[in-house]
Amino acid sequence: MKESIIAELKVLPFGTPTASLSKYVRAVLEVIKKNKDVTYQVTPMATIVQGPLAKVMTLVQEIHEVPFKMGVNRVLTSVVIDDRRDKAITMESKVKAVTQEYNWDIRLLQEIASGDLPPKQFSLCELRQSKS
Repeated sequence: MKESIIAELKVLPFGTPTASLSKYVRAVLEVIKKNKDVTYQVTPMATIVQGPLAKVMTLVQEIHEVPFKMGVNRVLTSVVIDDRRDKAITMESKVKAVTQEYNWDIRLLQEIASGDLPPKQFSLCELRQSKS
């Protein structure tokens, strides 16, 4: 996307009745899904969004309010912005740049990240694409 930024977003409600935050994450994702100018990717620890800076910043304000509307009295929202202006970047291009440089198997990395594989340590040799 030309003239877009990539941002890592975390919305952390404090003082929730239980330790589980999944209902807050789902509610935040519903707001993100409604925003057609921003694409997103959910990760285990944050949500990555991509879109025009102004749209992302408006979205940040909207998602920051979600836990308050759910009865929470304190919210910490963390935003990390990657704003590159010398060339267009996308979430996919950033991942591709890293995986190509090391010749890593992106499918294996995605399976590891998604939790589809049982926990174990992987060597660099296992992450490299097979030549067959």
